[in-house]
Amino acid sequence: MHFILSDLPPVRMLPEFILIELITILEPEPTINFTQQKPKPKDVSEETYEWFQKKWPTDIIISCKTHEDFTILLNSIPSNENSKTIIQYLTTLLSLPCISSSDFLMDKITRIISSYCGSSTASDTVRLFKLSDNQKEAIKIVERGITNDLIGWKTWGASLPFSKRLMSDDSIFQEIRLDQKENDNNSVESQKFYKILELGSGTGLAGISILQKLSNCQNFELYLTDLPEIVPNLEKNIYLNHPLSENVHILPLDWMDHSGFIEKIGSDIKFDFVVVCDCLYAPEHPGLVVNTVNHFLKKNGQLLLELPLRPKFEEERNDLWQLLTKNKFVKIREEFDHGVDDFGESSYIYQNYKKNT
Repeated sequence: MHFILSDLPPVRMLPEFILIELITILEPEPTINFTQQKPKPKDVSEETYEWFQKKWPTDIIISCKTHEDFTILLNSIPSNENSKTIIQYLTTLLSLPCISSSDFLMDKITRIISSYCGSSTASDTVRLFKLSDNQKEAIKIVERGITNDLIGWKTWGASLPFSKRLMSDDSIFQEIRLDQKENDNNSVESQKFYKILELGSGTGLAGISILQKLSNCQNFELYLTDLPEIVPNLEKNIYLNHPLSENVHILPLDWMDHSGFIEKIGSDIKFDFVVVCDCLYAPEHPGLVVNTVNHFLKKNGQLLLELPLRPKFEEERNDLWQLLTKNKFVKIREEFDHGVDDFGESSYIYQNYKKNT
């Protein structure tokens, strides 16, 4: 049966309980790992079915002999309509008194409209990520719309293949996990503590994955950093997924000026690992990244790097690699990844460097 929004009664004729059910039906399924999930049938009440049979007995409504038939009919609307028409319909609902007087419904409709407009415009959208097939509970990431060039409010593609690799590859952070096992019976004071720094943490997917990877370890501290405007949303996402983590610090770090960060952590702190995902968006970034890594990574420390192989930023990637070589970073591992983000299929490169100076 082909049923579209124009087959419904005028919106001002619909009772509030039906409007709420229609809003729920029009809400798209969440994305998991940047992939839109197939629509799942939403519940339609017996009361709604009876109302349509009595108040709007069109041929297609009458043809629904059972409540189940009618539920299937209403649930077919999102797949039969285009996004533009759904947006127009939802916008019309915003003018109804029963909707405009409810902050909850206004917020819900606004978020649904944003999701149909595209993720880059959506405000406070929760996205889901699963890093393995047997992961029971998805990672929840709150994203905000990209405005004023605040690209850290969005989850960028490279953090997903890095996070997946992190969860499946036991060689990454192996030292931390092995030392934890060896020291389980020793006092905390005798253990070695590892320090991990992530540059440009954004919405926090990679940082959350590190916390999951090291969930059985207490011998590390994780510092997640980004620009001051990005930090509040980053904090929100870490708390949303790991509310009890005591070994994570979330701080602003400007690659052009390290002084504020150094003032917070102390001038003598160096890191065993530095993690960088998807860090090149301007010609000056390679120099800033290498300078920042150089400053904070200790001798023989490791740099974990995941980059998208975007044609547009080939020059920046080459500059980064040349600067790392010039600064005596030795590449000890390189592998290629493939994935999907909001812009389609993408290729990525994972690299592991050791600092020898």
